[in-house]
Amino acid sequence: MWPSLLQDLLRRHYPTDLIGPHFGREVWGPVAGAVPRGHAIRARAFPWFRRVERRLGALAGDSILVAQKPRYASFGVALELAARGGQPVILDLDDDEAGFFERERPAWRELVSLRNPNGYSWTRRMLQRVQEADAITAGSPTLARRHGG
Repeated sequence: MWPSLLQDLLRRHYPTDLIGPHFGREVWGPVAGAVPRGHAIRARAFPWFRRVERRLGALAGDSILVAQKPRYASFGVALELAARGGQPVILDLDDDEAGFFERERPAWRELVSLRNPNGYSWTRRMLQRVQEADAITAGSPTLARRHGG
């Protein structure tokens, strides 16, 4: 589910803020207007991404963490923050993330993708950790069955 749509649904009952990294020059168009100033943090590859994680942690405080997609830049950061602060993590699944990557990858490409928080290696690892979420929402019956959403 698009982050702003999920925020609108939650906002009916809870105070919410969208926070997160963005990797391009601009925040993703469909959510740009919904992200408060200073809550979209420009990100780069590892090791620089660790600074972004610290800034996201400061913004999130002790809030419930809702991760959009099982990618490190969202779900991985939420799991890291929850491990330190004990917050619950809700994971929203809206796509078959593994389907975005080639099935057969040379070992060197996997190694290179370790620098990218949203790359193949990290995404594969996050898919293995889906069950660590306290709750899962799924955008389709197939994803719900596969991941227990």
